[in-house]
Amino acid sequence: MKISNLKLTSIIMKLIALTVIIYQCRAANFKCQDFLQNQVFCTKEYIPVCGVIKNSFDQLEQSYKTFSNKCEACISGQIEFYASGECELYPKQAIFCNPDDSLNDSCIELYKPVCGVFDNYVISLDQSLSQTYSNSCFACIDEHVSYYTPQSCEGQMQEKKKIEQDEKIDIIFNLLN
Repeated sequence: MKISNLKLTSIIMKLIALTVIIYQCRAANFKCQDFLQNQVFCTKEYIPVCGVIKNSFDQLEQSYKTFSNKCEACISGQIEFYASGECELYPKQAIFCNPDDSLNDSCIELYKPVCGVFDNYVISLDQSLSQTYSNSCFACIDEHVSYYTPQSCEGQMQEKKKIEQDEKIDIIFNLLN
């Protein structure tokens, strides 16, 4: 059975595209590529990214800025890396994992639990989309974690339920008065 050159080329191109897609999907956050940093002009499409300016002294202090697209973010010279979507969509207490953190092969054995969130666009603490890690290092060496929040995922869910319950009590109290 012979495969034509055109068919073989088509198969190879599909495999290359699939490899690129899989590679891009494994990273939760993205470093600026050299060709983007050296751009003079960017297109005007609105595909927002959250540019992260990380304090070199303390990983727990980060500044964020929404850019209209990754090109605008990268040529600004202000960011270290970026995450998909507008910064305002992420929880205020979110600490983004630097893409280079997943290259580490060891972490200190310190128990200070954090809730690592896997999907950039999901701001829910649903157990299937987040996982409790013993500390921020273990969360960020997982290449699929985009950001983490202080406290275990379970603790945050309990806190969220308590707030919702308190809000319901306030509504009932206001209705009775």
